[in-house]
Amino acid sequence: MTEEQKKRDSVLFSRHYIDQMVEMAGENKTAHKLFNLFCKNMDGNNKICVSTQTIQELMNVSKQTISSAIKYLKNNGWIDVLKNGPADIYVVNSEICLTNFAVPENGNLTKVLTKEDLI
Repeated sequence: MTEEQKKRDSVLFSRHYIDQMVEMAGENKTAHKLFNLFCKNMDGNNKICVSTQTIQELMNVSKQTISSAIKYLKNNGWIDVLKNGPADIYVVNSEICLTNFAVPENGNLTKVLTKEDLI
C-alpha cells in the first residue's frame, strides 16, 4: 500500500454511537467483534460481501453464534443484510461508520471476500 493509499484508508466512527458500541461489547461480544470486522473490511459503499462460513473460520465460532450476532446487529440498526447467493452483502449503517476507502469505478463489489482477503 502506498503512502497515499494509507492516508485515504480510514474508518470514521460517529461520536454519538461510541457509548452504544461499548454497550454492545458488553451485551454481545461476538456481535461487537463482527461489527468491527465489517467496518475494517468494508468497501467505500460501506458494504462487505462474505459468506457465513468464512466468518466462522475467521472468528472460530459456530454458525449459530454468527447467525445470532448478525441478527443482533441487524435488529439494533448496526447493519443491513442483502441476499447475494451463498454469500450475503452486509451494509454498515453509514450514520455510525464511514470509510473513505476507494470504491471500484463501477461502484459495485467485485467479488466475494475470502478469509485470505480479510484484514
